[in-house]
Amino acid sequence: MRMEFSQNRILDVVGGGGYTAGGLVLLLSCVPFLRNVFWMFEIPGHFRVPFAGCLLLAAIIMAVYRRWLTVGVFLMAASINGTVLIPFYLPAPEPQGTEERSFRMVLFNVNSSIGNPERVRSYLEEKDFDLVILQEYSQRWAKEMSTLAYPHRLEAVREDNFGMAVFSRFPFQSSDIVYLTEQVLPSLRVELNVNGQPLHVLATHPVPPVSASNTAARNEQLDVLARSRTEEGAFLLAGDLNTTPWSPEVRHIRRSADLRDSADGFGFRPTWPAGTLPLWTILDHVLYSEELNVMDRSLGPALGSDHYPVEVAFHL
Repeated sequence: MRMEFSQNRILDVVGGGGYTAGGLVLLLSCVPFLRNVFWMFEIPGHFRVPFAGCLLLAAIIMAVYRRWLTVGVFLMAASINGTVLIPFYLPAPEPQGTEERSFRMVLFNVNSSIGNPERVRSYLEEKDFDLVILQEYSQRWAKEMSTLAYPHRLEAVREDNFGMAVFSRFPFQSSDIVYLTEQVLPSLRVELNVNGQPLHVLATHPVPPVSASNTAARNEQLDVLARSRTEEGAFLLAGDLNTTPWSPEVRHIRRSADLRDSADGFGFRPTWPAGTLPLWTILDHVLYSEELNVMDRSLGPALGSDHYPVEVAFHL
């Protein structure tokens, strides 16, 4: 049965389109509540913010046609999806500390296949970060990055999407390539000496949830990360975790390891997919312990990857 909104055919199309689109988005936003039933049901949950925007627009269209019950339903659904935005817009932490114990870092999934090593090298030279974490780090990336003036390096070069590298201006007290699960995907664990203060860093990159087995493997690695903070003192956990800050897995990591999200208080800044506005979400995370203060956080420019670089300034 066709729903008529007016006596005008064009207005009927606009109203019917808004009603249908809002209904479909409403249905999709409910699907993740059944994520334990089927692995694919998790995926719509990564797009809560675009869903909130779509539902708000649909509510506005329905208000024009005075469909007040539908307006109320769409607004309620938009509000529920939009709650994930709250931490990003609470007051950012006040910058504290002195320059000698401050450092600037970047986390970047460079995309081993389509990324541009020359542009990334130029970007890193210009920005002059103290700590660099690169993911999807293959041989062609290692060759290009070999000219960067970082005296301390740990690299796990692979020809798939799970190579990784850490470059630092601060000396390593210890460094190791570790394997958190039986999947044999490398994570990098280093202890830095930041002007006399220890800083523990764990960089990791689980598989994307593109199948039932991959989803289980990713969840296993994220569960291990929740128990990964074994050292006393300042701790950073950074990586493309292939899930969002509002996912149960990331919330479990933060709760169990007592970590904070560097994104909180700096606005919603999606890190993936670069340039594809309707699907923007956050997959790249820099989590930190209470021994650190966030002084600033921003995203770098599009550099050929499907991810944006995540730039964070800390005080230890």
